[in-house]
Amino acid sequence: MNWKRLFLALLAVPLLLTVTAASRMERARVLICANAAGGSLYDMEGTLLQVLTFDQKGQAVAGPLAAGTYRVQAGRWSAEFTLRTNASVGQVSGDGWSDGEILHLGGRTLGQLSVRYAGPWQWTLEGETADEAVPLLRRDGDASVCVFSQLPLGAYVLHGPGGDIPLLLTEEDPIQTMDLCPKPTGTTGPLG
Repeated sequence: MNWKRLFLALLAVPLLLTVTAASRMERARVLICANAAGGSLYDMEGTLLQVLTFDQKGQAVAGPLAAGTYRVQAGRWSAEFTLRTNASVGQVSGDGWSDGEILHLGGRTLGQLSVRYAGPWQWTLEGETADEAVPLLRRDGDASVCVFSQLPLGAYVLHGPGGDIPLLLTEEDPIQTMDLCPKPTGTTGPLG
């Protein structure tokens, strides 16, 4: 028996199994929510993969799908999304958004924060996608106003020279206004 040939053959078996396992893509289902009766799921070449029927809760299940990029059309909404290898949904563009697990099509309540201040802008906003928020600066009498629009609902912190101010944008209170201008003696502001 040729031990050398047998040894080399045994070394090749795990390598072959590893390559075969890596080439197989796991498949996952995606929950899609939309205020629509039906829709369609396409691959990025435009091939129809599935006709979607939404239930009374506005939910449809797509798949099973391999990891990749897809386009979904439901009613007047259209979005592209990426299904990652860990079955999370991300990189959504168009009329959709994702919390990582569910693809939502259509309207999403977004928040806004307006900060009235005096002097130079010395504040930073920290929170969900706050680093992507583009502030709009404008004048308001003797003060300036910085407006952060299109903020996803959630918790934020406004950091500045006077301390940190926690904020919570909710469905009930998605628009908040803060006045950080100095108050006349004897009054208090948001920093106490």
